[in-house]
Amino acid sequence: MADNENVNVQETFTEEDISNNRFMAILAYLFLLVLIPFFTRKDSPFTKFHVKQGFVLVFIYAAGVVLQFFDFIPILGWITGIVGGAVCVFAGVLSIIGIVTAARGQGKPLPIVGKYSEKITFVK
Repeated sequence: MADNENVNVQETFTEEDISNNRFMAILAYLFLLVLIPFFTRKDSPFTKFHVKQGFVLVFIYAAGVVLQFFDFIPILGWITGIVGGAVCVFAGVLSIIGIVTAARGQGKPLPIVGKYSEKITFVK
């Protein structure tokens, strides 16, 4: 479990599940559009895997936006604004990686984010 990021959960998805839900898995990485597959594809393990990672990315985006909100405060706010921007860019890069992974029909955990998505319990 130390190197959980290299685990491929591909074997838990059927080819039918992947082909029927690929588009919904891609939507999971587009910020609030994660709610569409969350509510419509509860029976798909492939979609659930990507929805969990999508929710973690939504939380990262939100943290970045909150940090940028304090940008008006001299010095400290400027630093938090820069950090918030970097956090949003980081989440954007991970979203692109997730979209590519979902489009390929793969179930690879995202770097850093993958281990946290496993702890999400409200996606069942």
